[in-house]
Amino acid sequence: MRRVAADVICRRYAVVNRTRFSNMRTPTLHNSRRQDIPSNDALVRRNFSSPAAATGAKAPAKKNDSNIFLDNLGKIFLTAVAGVIVMVIRSSTSTKNRNNIRDKIESVSVLDPVEIDELRLANSELTPEVFRTIVNDLLDRFPQNSCSYREFTLTVRTTMAHLKGEAFTVQLGHYMDRVVTEVLDKYEKSADESMPLPLWLATLSLALNSSADERIEVLFEAMEKADPPVVFSQVEDMVGFLQDTCQLPPDTQVVPTETKYPVQQWERGTPSQLVPWDGSKEDKIDLEAFQSILRSKSVCAWGECYHKKKL
Repeated sequence: MRRVAADVICRRYAVVNRTRFSNMRTPTLHNSRRQDIPSNDALVRRNFSSPAAATGAKAPAKKNDSNIFLDNLGKIFLTAVAGVIVMVIRSSTSTKNRNNIRDKIESVSVLDPVEIDELRLANSELTPEVFRTIVNDLLDRFPQNSCSYREFTLTVRTTMAHLKGEAFTVQLGHYMDRVVTEVLDKYEKSADESMPLPLWLATLSLALNSSADERIEVLFEAMEKADPPVVFSQVEDMVGFLQDTCQLPPDTQVVPTETKYPVQQWERGTPSQLVPWDGSKEDKIDLEAFQSILRSKSVCAWGECYHKKKL
């Protein structure tokens, strides 16, 4: 019995020792988890021990590397394309409006350039010297510087017949009559009512067979003899008379209006618009200035601004 009891005691002692050794060498799952998870006090100490927590500063934000131009490149490109399209449409519409006015001026013109050339060629004997003689006779008969168209034609025929006989007269005179009819309708006058003599002289210059320089010179001399000295208002009137008698190109008569948006509008210019002048209407004008005005791009009498050679 004693031996049995001693064996039991030895076995229990061995079991107890193995259990103690196992607890010391191998931690349990419960103990391992408790070691891995920090306690609340440790978390608080860790947070307050960091530099950001100590100074109270916020953590730096992440840097934004975006580019406004690159991010909106598609929108910018489409906007630019739309702008170009609008500009092209606006320019095209403006040009179309201008061409419409030019075509209208051409359609109402009673003489075309070919007919004017025919009129000059048919009157090869109507030279600047003959024109000056006609001007002198007209001024002698009408010192008031005005007469009716009937009186004008009668005086011209008389002077030409006196110079070279009854056969000497204005050839293709019906071309001039067509122009005069249009002018009288515009001013609501009849052939028996007085009109400025420079208007009839401008009409007669349609048949003057001469160079452009000579044509300008005889017109200036006529104005100077009728009412010296020549001032700007007389020049402006002469430009209007040349416009009325189809001696200005249609292109130069088209001027822009004040309506620019959404599309530029155009109209037929008046003499004051065709001859811009910064001075007074009573400023004296000499022959050189008169030539410059008639040859300018805004007036271009007889198409002189398009040609370098003399007619």
